Amino acid sequence: MDEIIVNFERNGDTLTAAPVGRLDTATSPVVEQKINAELDGVQHLVIDFTAVDYISSSGLRILLAALHTMEDRNGDVRLIHVNEYIRDVLNLVGFLEIMPVE
Repeated sequence: MDEIIVNFERNGDTLTAAPVGRLDTATSPVVEQKINAELDGVQHLVIDFTAVDYISSSGLRILLAALHTMEDRNGDVRLIHVNEYIRDVLNLVGFLEIMPVE
């Protein structure tokens, strides 16, 4: 499994997770594990796509899993700094309807 860096910043009950690289079959399980390990006390999860240049169906699955996890705790997920390619993918699969993208 490829190693991927995920930078975290916590501000009160808001956690910003910033993966670096590709969210694909090789990296998505690691990103999901790292994010889940940081979710204690979090109500607002922000995923920063500044350094993400590609997302596959595996990456989409972790976004959906994060959304369900946060909804179960009456929290929310939003995506920031999404490039045009990833925004197009999110739009194509209907994620822009269920997840705020800034």
